[in-house]
Amino acid sequence: MAKIGQQWLNLPQDILLEVFRYLSFEEKANVRATCKYFHQLIDHPTLWLNKTVVLKRLQSCNSCFWTTLRKRRIRCLVIKEATSKQLQKMVNLIPNLTSVSMNVKMNIERLRTLRPLANLQNLQLSNSSLVLDQELLSEVVTFKQLTTLVLCSSLFGRSSSLCLLADLKKLQSLTLHIRQKNPPLLSFQYILFRLPKLRELSLSSVDTWENLSLCFTAPEIRTSKQPDGFEPPCISQLQLERLTLLNSTNGPLSRKALNQLRNVRSLSGMDHLLNL
Repeated sequence: MAKIGQQWLNLPQDILLEVFRYLSFEEKANVRATCKYFHQLIDHPTLWLNKTVVLKRLQSCNSCFWTTLRKRRIRCLVIKEATSKQLQKMVNLIPNLTSVSMNVKMNIERLRTLRPLANLQNLQLSNSSLVLDQELLSEVVTFKQLTTLVLCSSLFGRSSSLCLLADLKKLQSLTLHIRQKNPPLLSFQYILFRLPKLRELSLSSVDTWENLSLCFTAPEIRTSKQPDGFEPPCISQLQLERLTLLNSTNGPLSRKALNQLRNVRSLSGMDHLLNL
């Protein structure tokens, strides 16, 4: 057995990394505990590319844990429970995060702690007590570099606040799942036609097919401006490629709406789109 162990240690690092790449998380942990060399090798960043770490409680994360995440160059975190102070510590220790998903009771103070994350591209906020009011959405749109945004909550504060999302010009994927009946459809329409790079969309709780058609019908060009004097340009054709509707109406869309969806290649939860 000693000879076999020595033979493993004599293998080139590249070969060992390739072997370790196929191990499960538990298997990597077992190998890591065998010797100092494997301890260092298991923490090599190539073994943790595109891996997401789920943190149930930030309070239980000590300095050794954060050091390990930095060594592995972890960029994606899912956070279940955290205070503002704990989030601030996380941001200071891992400033290069690109994806953060938080299923916590959200407030402005906690969201603001993420501001230093200059590389943040994927932001997911999901909580039954989350209210999408103007203050919260104003903070969300400070992350101009976002390409993916997921907002799951119970209700909107003011429907007009949703229009603020039109400032996220780099957005490629948008998920808005709201339990509230009669969601702000005009606001949906407003932002959809002002996000030129949007390719994936997921909506929920649209109650009638007329309202659904409204979301995907190009708005009339208006001369009025926003309160700040700037009106984001409106695109003439949606470029959506993936579309999902949850808990929504069952009925055909208008021809104008279907024309806007002509680039869609993946449909989910809405076979009725084709029933003209």
